[in-house]
Amino acid sequence: MASAVGKPLQPLRIPQGWEVKYNSFFETEPKFKYLDDTSEDFCEDMLVLANASVGVLIDLGWYPESEPKGKFGLVAITIHADGDQMSASWLKPLRELRTRSKRKVVAAIEEWTDYYSNGPAEPARQRTRRTQAR
Repeated sequence: MASAVGKPLQPLRIPQGWEVKYNSFFETEPKFKYLDDTSEDFCEDMLVLANASVGVLIDLGWYPESEPKGKFGLVAITIHADGDQMSASWLKPLRELRTRSKRKVVAAIEEWTDYYSNGPAEPARQRTRRTQAR
């Protein structure tokens, strides 16, 4: 899938129920120079996903914006209808990740959306062998 400006968007596996509120998360790797053509792809508003049924919003940005030495900032917060409560959600995120690794960001987005859609994965059941007294 390509954006309106022709750059390919980063492919993501997102479960049903998530709404893409904003997306400028391109396939571009974070290897750029200050104010070059690529730096504009790394801004504070890259991706916003929301799932109203579970009340979670996931936000991705690059901090500081357009800075080659910056990092991705990924947060999951609780959605509130009340503006004051919503502001408080940003101060106490459910989850947070800071990294330069795009691979880790993609993995975290896919893991978090799956977690909030389906709940935590159940641990694999251990198979035990029962021995009988002879």
